[in-house]
Amino acid sequence: MGPVEVRLLEVLKTIVCQSGLVLLTARVHDGDYVYVFVFAQPKMCIADMVRVFKCNSARVLFVEFSQLKLRLWGWSLMV
Repeated sequence: MGPVEVRLLEVLKTIVCQSGLVLLTARVHDGDYVYVFVFAQPKMCIADMVRVFKCNSARVLFVEFSQLKLRLWGWSLMV
């Protein structure tokens, strides 16, 4: 696992703690896919949770690993 993947897992854990969720498991697979299983209250919208994960993790990773912008189309993380 490379430094980007390690940092991403740290960021996801931080986001979960700040959002009041419970992280059951998270895994970066082949550097392209991220699997995150969380426990959330039924009133929370899945789309909102995904948006929070993507926006916050992308912001941190793009600052710390600027070379990611060159690898991703449109400089954004895709769903």
